[in-house]
Amino acid sequence: MSDTPKKLLILYVLEVLRRYSDTDHRLNSQDIIDRIRDEYGMECERKAISRNIALLQEAGFDIAGYRENGTGYFLREREFTQPELRLLIDGVLSSRLIPATQARQLIDKLRRQSSVYFEKRMRHVQCACEWPRGYNEMLFLNIDILDEAIDNKRRVSFTYHDFGIDKALHPRREEPYSVSPYQLVSVYGRYYLIANYDGYDNITHYRVDKIKSVTLSEQAARPIMDLPAYRNGFNLQDYVNRSIHMMGGKIVHAHIIIRQEHIGDVIDWFGADTKLYQRSDGRIGATLRASLNGIRCWALQYGSYCEVAEPEILRDMVREELRETLALYEDPPAEECTQVSLNK
Repeated sequence: MSDTPKKLLILYVLEVLRRYSDTDHRLNSQDIIDRIRDEYGMECERKAISRNIALLQEAGFDIAGYRENGTGYFLREREFTQPELRLLIDGVLSSRLIPATQARQLIDKLRRQSSVYFEKRMRHVQCACEWPRGYNEMLFLNIDILDEAIDNKRRVSFTYHDFGIDKALHPRREEPYSVSPYQLVSVYGRYYLIANYDGYDNITHYRVDKIKSVTLSEQAARPIMDLPAYRNGFNLQDYVNRSIHMMGGKIVHAHIIIRQEHIGDVIDWFGADTKLYQRSDGRIGATLRASLNGIRCWALQYGSYCEVAEPEILRDMVREELRETLALYEDPPAEECTQVSLNK
């Protein structure tokens, strides 16, 4: 046996313990020897196993042994607990912006952080490729470039896309967008870039899964404190809370009236610092500060469970949209729609 394989033995021992041991599956020296022979083609002795495990313990790896339990070795402490890994994997599963192939690869990497016994209990992750998922295979590359731009305070340019009737992404315009990037944030299952568009004094956001052809510029990004509204700093959480459904637009103070059972929905969307009070008619009043379009969209989502009281411009917007919605249902659907439905 050459010196090189002998030097690798300690890594093989650690990998066997990581993959095949836990508190319910303890390995004796012969178990480890057999695994190393079968998986790495290396022969070794019991003394080499105990010696290398002692070295790993001295290096800080939490490996339980015979002296402690009288039954065998197992890796007790890992970088991630099984509940933590399950949470991370479920997070990938629930994120529809990650394309199926990349979601599967990421989940496989997470599963390998624990033992094979954990992997067997996570067979449901195979459904990741079956859920409706993102289409942008450049997603991870985009995030990497945008991270670098933010870290180095440099501008970026990119093409921004929308979905067409063919369900594919198409450029919104030929001219690239040029922005000063400030933050990447995950909101409502989507990933957004918070940035300043060149030539304007406000902050806007872009869905990262709709961004392609990102180019890192040599130009310095515009400092966020140069923007008139953010000279005293930028609060990301405040921005997200005001941009309900990540819709931009004018920020307004609004007053809405909801039923008691929807207090939780208001807190979920607008935050726990929302002012609430009990009305004489049994309903709940709430004072909000968010984007005009965001509140409009939220109120329409809850329909008859939510009434917009103020401002009048917002109340008029909701009223008009409800009228237009009702008009759609006053006549039978268009003939071609019925034919499409019947031909499915």
